[in-house]
Amino acid sequence: MADQDGVEIYKRFYPWPNSFRLGDPVLVNQVTGMSWPEFTAALDDQNRAIAEAEEMGGEPPPADQVILAGLIAVAFWQGNPQMSRDKARRAVERIPIEEIELIESESDADPQEAAGEPPNMTSSESDASPEEEERTEILPDFTSDETNPNGSGELGWPSVPLESRQA
Repeated sequence: MADQDGVEIYKRFYPWPNSFRLGDPVLVNQVTGMSWPEFTAALDDQNRAIAEAEEMGGEPPPADQVILAGLIAVAFWQGNPQMSRDKARRAVERIPIEEIELIESESDADPQEAAGEPPNMTSSESDASPEEEERTEILPDFTSDETNPNGSGELGWPSVPLESRQA
């Protein structure tokens, strides 16, 4: 089990976002068709329903697949920040459902984490620094510019950091 809740895509783990970037609401709208206020309200309602079910000892309601698609898209894009938003959207839209696995942490300290739901999505603080994240990447049998995070279409060639490029 993972230390954080998130999603595994092609065996690569992407934690649920702890905060949103300026472009994330646009990506959510493109993937879900929901406006940002609609999305956050639906996410809050879903989190509330899960928390109530936990308090009552009942079974949590099934996750709203549209909200889940938006969260997966944001987690994927934040895990591949060198991708353009449009490229991340196209890649997420092409992922077969069988290649997506929701991951729950073993932490029982927070009821939201124990319920397997993402953390409060309106927070702007991050609980973990990028140095603390441990990721394992196993690429699928095929690679294209749409699914390869470095966009080169070749395995094993990392993208060039911006600071090393000539002006």
